[in-house]
Amino acid sequence: MSELLALNGLTEPDCWSLEIGQILRIAEPASPVVVESKPVVEMYVVSAGDTCSEIAYDNDLELSELLALNGLTEPDCWSLGIGQILKIPKLATR
Repeated sequence: MSELLALNGLTEPDCWSLEIGQILRIAEPASPVVVESKPVVEMYVVSAGDTCSEIAYDNDLELSELLALNGLTEPDCWSLGIGQILKIPKLATR
């Protein structure tokens, strides 16, 4: 009860004169909880003639983002294979 009184700046005698409709705080707001999550991705299948730069551009990504998400380096882009699967962030998360 002492917490309820303190939150509302009341004393015990004030409890006898509460009014209908009076708003009381019943607890301090909780601190926000931060939840880390992995980015939501979709898969992109490499086609003949695809380049890392074009895939990044077509998906509104920086080349560095595409490389980091897929654990690639720029030299890896020279050996993309047809059918290779790359991760691309979903549009709703960007």
